[in-house]
Amino acid sequence: AQTPWMDLAPGDRLEVDFRLWVGGRADVASITDQLNPEGEWLRGRVDDPSARLHVYSAQGYPITQVRPDSGGRFAARLEVGRYRIVARHPFRPAVEREVVLDAGGVTLDPIEFGAGAVVTLARQGPRRLTFVGIDGTPDPVFGDDLLGVRTGQSPVPSGWESRTIALADTTGDPDRVTLPPGRYEVYASRGPEFSVERAVVEAVVGREIALRIDPPRRVVETPGWIAADLHVHSDRSFDSSWPMDRQIRALVAEGAEVVVATEHDRVVDPVPVIDALGLSGRLAGMPGVEVTAVAETERIPHTHGHINAFPIAPGPKYRGGAPRGEGRRLREVMADLPPGGSLVQLNHPRTSRRAHKGAFLTHLGVAGEPFDPLRPMDEQPNRVLFERDPETGVRDVDFDLIEGMNGEDFAAYPLVREDWFALLRAGERRTLTANSDSHRASAVVALPRTYVFVGEDDAAVLEHATLVNALRAGRAFGSTGPVVDVRLGEAGPGETYHGREGDLVVEVRSAPWIPVSGFHVFVDGRRFLSRTIRGPGRFRVPLRFETDTFVTVEVEGPAGPVYEVVAPGFLPFAFTNPIFVVAADAASSRSSG
Repeated sequence: AQTPWMDLAPGDRLEVDFRLWVGGRADVASITDQLNPEGEWLRGRVDDPSARLHVYSAQGYPITQVRPDSGGRFAARLEVGRYRIVARHPFRPAVEREVVLDAGGVTLDPIEFGAGAVVTLARQGPRRLTFVGIDGTPDPVFGDDLLGVRTGQSPVPSGWESRTIALADTTGDPDRVTLPPGRYEVYASRGPEFSVERAVVEAVVGREIALRIDPPRRVVETPGWIAADLHVHSDRSFDSSWPMDRQIRALVAEGAEVVVATEHDRVVDPVPVIDALGLSGRLAGMPGVEVTAVAETERIPHTHGHINAFPIAPGPKYRGGAPRGEGRRLREVMADLPPGGSLVQLNHPRTSRRAHKGAFLTHLGVAGEPFDPLRPMDEQPNRVLFERDPETGVRDVDFDLIEGMNGEDFAAYPLVREDWFALLRAGERRTLTANSDSHRASAVVALPRTYVFVGEDDAAVLEHATLVNALRAGRAFGSTGPVVDVRLGEAGPGETYHGREGDLVVEVRSAPWIPVSGFHVFVDGRRFLSRTIRGPGRFRVPLRFETDTFVTVEVEGPAGPVYEVVAPGFLPFAFTNPIFVVAADAASSRSSG
C-alpha cells in the first residue's frame, strides 16, 4: 500500500475501513440525506436548474449542497435549526436566504435569478471560441461547478472552468451559451495553421443573440507533416476531472491530428471515444500510459520520474496492464514494455514549476544529483544513466524521446536543450518533442505540439508504425505556432548530410496572428548564428564542417495581442530535430535518410 504521503516498511500493517454511500445525484445532499434519515425536509424551487444551493449553519459551517432537478426543484434533509441558504448561479449574483427549520419541514419561496443572455452558435466547422469581456465586462467562466471550494482565500478550480468553448463540428456540440449581460469580443481559432477571426457580441438579459463570426481559414500549409500531441490527460487520470470526450472535442477544435492517451498508470485507448463522436477521420488516436513514480523509496530514493510509453494496447489486467513504476529504476520499467514496438518518452525531465519527483534529469533517479551536461558521460552522476541492467541489458538512458517543451513551462526548455545536446554529442540520438500535458478545460491542447513528417498527413489512414518510425528517426519539430522546414542539401530533420560544406535553407511559415522575429542555428549544440527576420520567409545560411556534427534550428517571436488571447502564457517558438552531418571528402555532397 503506497500513497504519495505515506511509506510503509516491510512488516508494517495498514488497515482501512471504508463505508460507501451511493447517491442518486451529483451533489452532497444525496449522501447527507442518507446520513440523516430522520431529518426534516427543506424544499424549494429555483428558476434556473444550473444553479446550486449551499446550506450553512447559523455559525457559518457548511452543512450540505443541493443540485436542483431539471425543473429547478430541490430538497434536503436537515436537523431542526437555523440555516443560511446561498443559491449560486453561473453568471448572476448569489441569492441568500435565512431560514428556521422546524418539525414538519419548510418550503422556501421561489428563488429567481431572471432570464439569462443567450448567444446561439452556428455549425461552421471545428473551432475554439474564446470569449473576452470588453468595455468593463469581466471575462466569462464556463463550466464553474459552483462548489466554491477554497484553500484559505484561493479558489480551487475543478478543471472544467474556462472562457473557451470547443466545437468539433459533430453531434453533441453546444448550440448556445449563456452569458452574463455585457459586451464580449469573441475569437474563433483552429490552431496555428488557421486564421483567427473576431467578432463583438452584446449579451442582453432575456434576449437570444446569434454569434455572427467567420470560421477560421487555413493560411499555412503543412504537406507531409502531421500535428501530434503525445502527452494528454482526461478524467481517466487521478489528477483530472475533464472528460475524455470533451478533451477529444478540444483536440479537434485546436487542429490536432494525432493524440496519444497518456493517463497516469493506466493504459487507455482513445479510439473508441473518437469513433463514438464520429471523428475517426479527423483525429488518429493511439493508446499509451504515463508511468508515474511518486514514492521515494530506500532503493530508489529519488524516483525515476514520469515516462510515456506508446503505443501499448490495454489488457484485461489491473490498470489495463500498466507497468509497475514505484521502487524501480527507469531501466527496469522500460524492460517491461513490449519489445521494439513501443516508444518511451522522458516527460518534463527538467522543470521550473514542479517538485523534482516528476523531473528525472533534475535528480537523476538513484544518483540523487542533477544530470550535468558539462561533465563527461562516464563521470558520476551522469554515468548511472549508462549502467546496463545485469539481466536485461537495458540502460536508464534507453528512452527514445525527450519532452523538450511541456505546456507553458517554457523556462525549462533551455535546460532540457542542453541535456539533449550533451547526449547527442555523446552519440546518443534522441528525438525532442513538444506536448501540452493538458489536464483541464483551461489548458490549450496540442500546444505545444509535435509536427511529425509522415509523408501522407491524413489522420484517417495513419498507421501506428509510420508515426513510431518517424518519431524514432527524429523526423519532427516542436512548435507553439511557427512552422519551420529546414534542409541541408536534401536532408531534413532526422536525416544525414554527407559533405564538408553546404547551404542550410530555413523556411519559416506562420499565420498572421503568430509573429516571428528571428531564428538561431546551432551546430554541434552550440549557437552558430542568430538572425533577425521581419516575418516569415526563406533564408539561406552557408555552413562548413570540419568534423562530424549535427545542426538544429530555433525560431522565435513576440506574443502579439491576438496570440496572447488565443495562446495565453505562451510565446511563438519552434525547434527542429537534428540534421546529422558526416563530414566527407567527396567532391560532391549527398544526403541519406
